[in-house]
Amino acid sequence: VQCLGLRGAASPEASASEDECRAACCEEEVAGIGPCEAWNWRDGEGCWLGTPRVCSDRNPVYLGGWRGGQRLRGRAAEPRAVVQRYILDPVLYQLEGIFPPVRIKTDIRVYGSAVSLDPLRLYMSKHGFFRGGYLEQNYS
Repeated sequence: VQCLGLRGAASPEASASEDECRAACCEEEVAGIGPCEAWNWRDGEGCWLGTPRVCSDRNPVYLGGWRGGQRLRGRAAEPRAVVQRYILDPVLYQLEGIFPPVRIKTDIRVYGSAVSLDPLRLYMSKHGFFRGGYLEQNYS
């Protein structure tokens, strides 16, 4: 991540390495120097900290040697999870009207959200997703 609008680190030790720069970001916020939501470090450029105006995507070609990170705030910092189960013996769908019979692997997805665990409240979508496999992979 490369961010614009950061200030140079207060301590010269922070420019020594990527790890020192990351640690300086945490120390500055604790010491009350200012909020540190992002940090950037590059050999020869040193350490840059602060609240960014804008940050780039994680593209190693575009970044040109910059290393960095940013803290997630607000809703972005809330933990998220995807609940998924892999079934070893998959659901096979037999195609009608083809001789010899052909069975293909299928994927059935249902989307929902757990709103509360105590009391348990789940919301399930009325819409699902059915995906069929390729005819080249016959599981008959």
